[in-house]
Amino acid sequence: MEFVDTAGWTSLKNLAVASQVTLDVQAKVAAGNEGGTTIQATTSGNQDSSCLFYVIENWEGTIASVEASTGVAIGTGTTTPDPDSLTASWGAEDNLWLALLGMDGQKTTTSYPTSYDSLTTGHTSHATATPAAVSGATTAVGVRENNTATEDPGTFTMDTGDQYCACTVVVRPAAAGGGSQVITRLAGPGGMVGPGGLVGPGLA
Repeated sequence: MEFVDTAGWTSLKNLAVASQVTLDVQAKVAAGNEGGTTIQATTSGNQDSSCLFYVIENWEGTIASVEASTGVAIGTGTTTPDPDSLTASWGAEDNLWLALLGMDGQKTTTSYPTSYDSLTTGHTSHATATPAAVSGATTAVGVRENNTATEDPGTFTMDTGDQYCACTVVVRPAAAGGGSQVITRLAGPGGMVGPGGLVGPGLA
């Protein structure tokens, strides 16, 4: 499953475990005219989904400065999903690193990778006559700024195990003197995009 109507967005990574769980990561350079608009994420399949959107400021400003790891798609249940390592092509700078997780079912994140701050777990539940068949979706994002070329985030810890997809994303900072990168979560599954920012959705 993937986002199918995200015109103007660039796909950084799409990972899947058969039809059970997908992680779709996309980015967009804000044009500055998005104020008052909303983000609508339509998926290619009729499944529960969980979407998180973020604005990043004080970054380099081009999509080429946002890179994603190869990613992992694990079809066996675990309570310690582990995003893979990533090396930024531009080397060591005050890079912003994101550890991204999409997991089947409605879960709770009990801890994030070491040195990573929580950017809030998003999850949805599905009210249905057969909850065992449709059990929701979970996304979790951790973030840190670290002056290094290579980052291996370590593991999340979840309350219960399940299949998952995960990857690592790096965002290059603005030129020297531009200040630390600032990342803000937009409210709900969509929201306004700040001018000059970068927004990345996730999907489980």
